[in-house]
Amino acid sequence: MLTILIFLIGLACPLLPFLVASRLGSVRYFSPLHIVAYLAFLGVTLKVAVFSIDPDVAFYKIIVPSSTAHHAGVLFVFAFIVCLCAGYIVSGPKRVAAPRYFDASSIARLRWKKLLVPVAIGISLTVTIAIFAGRGFSAIDMDTLSALNQRQGFAVNSSGVQASDAILRTLYTIPRVIFVILVMIAFVTKRGKDIRSATGVGMLLAFIAILNGDRMELLEIAGFAGIGAVLAGWKFSLRNAVPLALLALALVISAGAMTQLRFGQTLGEADDNPITVVAEQITGSTYFMDVNVPTVLIARLDENAQLDGESYLSWTYGVIPRALWPDKPAVDLGGKLKTDVFARHGGGGINLTGPGEAFWNFGWLGCLMGLIMGFMYRRGELFIFSESPYRYGRVLLYPTIMFLFVSTTTQSSFGGIVTSMFAMVPLALATIWFFCRRKRQGSRAPRRKKAEFGGASFNGDRRVSGKLGQ
Repeated sequence: MLTILIFLIGLACPLLPFLVASRLGSVRYFSPLHIVAYLAFLGVTLKVAVFSIDPDVAFYKIIVPSSTAHHAGVLFVFAFIVCLCAGYIVSGPKRVAAPRYFDASSIARLRWKKLLVPVAIGISLTVTIAIFAGRGFSAIDMDTLSALNQRQGFAVNSSGVQASDAILRTLYTIPRVIFVILVMIAFVTKRGKDIRSATGVGMLLAFIAILNGDRMELLEIAGFAGIGAVLAGWKFSLRNAVPLALLALALVISAGAMTQLRFGQTLGEADDNPITVVAEQITGSTYFMDVNVPTVLIARLDENAQLDGESYLSWTYGVIPRALWPDKPAVDLGGKLKTDVFARHGGGGINLTGPGEAFWNFGWLGCLMGLIMGFMYRRGELFIFSESPYRYGRVLLYPTIMFLFVSTTTQSSFGGIVTSMFAMVPLALATIWFFCRRKRQGSRAPRRKKAEFGGASFNGDRRVSGKLGQ
């Protein structure tokens, strides 16, 4: 009976935010609580269902032998999600998602359209080559791919904290913004040339994610494409179910291949197929809005070991480059969680998750952090999509910044993503300003006339947009 109750609570973890998102969200399928719902399904509901059948696959059993220890973890994650939804609801009014935020008139406003693809390719390749050079690699082969997938950090300091390519990787923000623009153009025009441009840049970004050994980045790229399509008016139908299924299959195979490379295997050498590998990774890991980490923290964390909010302030020193401060403490607590709580050593870390970080800081009262995070999600969403002369360019901040902020703060540590935002937001704004700044016109009279008679404007807004950033 208790097992059934816990499963029902686990089922409510994604259902509650999905229902709230469907009523209040500003973006069809991809509002902040939609994202939370997807991550909660993969991190709680699916895992609890598997644990009820085979408890031994649970990741938490490495530390906590009890087969029912995850019951407390499920309760805490659910309480965190309830608070998150409450914070989201009280922070703003009901808002119906617009059918589209990008149309033909939006394309007409773009500047330097011919530079979109060259700039995206040029910056992507330049950054990737710089990362390879910094790691000491000079060629792309199976050994290089295996090494990159196995070794996410390098240059370990005296405290055992690994350096990463975080500063260089933030430059990928520029091609990501361009990719979203290309996707929106393709869905509006439906021209073969535009579809090929978006597909080509997307495949390049996916290939780079594989080179960098970042499986979550593959999902992020799919998220960029999905949100860009929705902003341009795309709606799900049975007709596009097959292409979506094929895309999901390609992502699963790619992620599975990356996992095998991480263990020094290739597709030909592996005993299991990539789909089986990914399924085992999802259920036997701490990915997504995971239940394993809160379970372990609840069972093993002493009250004296609570961080008392310290981790939420790590961004204050995280902005200092490690090149200037080699012994800088880790901003992301994944490494500390791995060594101090899970007692496992070696490179990398374990995803802390939003609920896990909240419990590590404040114990059971940490669920109240969901109120603050839900409030932040909603206010950010309302700011981006509010009626404004600048909304035309500002909507690009949602897939490239807001989406990453929501998805990362729910499955990683808060300080790490806030630190990254100090670099990502200016880069995104600069890219938006360069390509989306309103074209100059010969005189002001035509613009006044256009505004007076409600001429072409963004999403039906009769106020004519000025230059982005005025």
